[in-house]
Amino acid sequence: MTDLMSLPDTHVRAVTERAVTAVRDTTLTRSEAARTGLGIIWELPGFRTGDALASAVLTAAAPQRRSTR
Repeated sequence: MTDLMSLPDTHVRAVTERAVTAVRDTTLTRSEAARTGLGIIWELPGFRTGDALASAVLTAAAPQRRSTR
């Protein structure tokens, strides 16, 4: 958490924006969009180990794209 909080806000926002854009990209399959979004958000410390936190953030950003139902 300390590593994430020490990053400039502009950097965190830029990475998050790219990840959200990726998961919302309807030109990609859901699987491709998910992989792309996760790959981007993993650039941030705290999102690199496991994918639960990253998945939760990206699901909140695009629930209709990330839903498996």
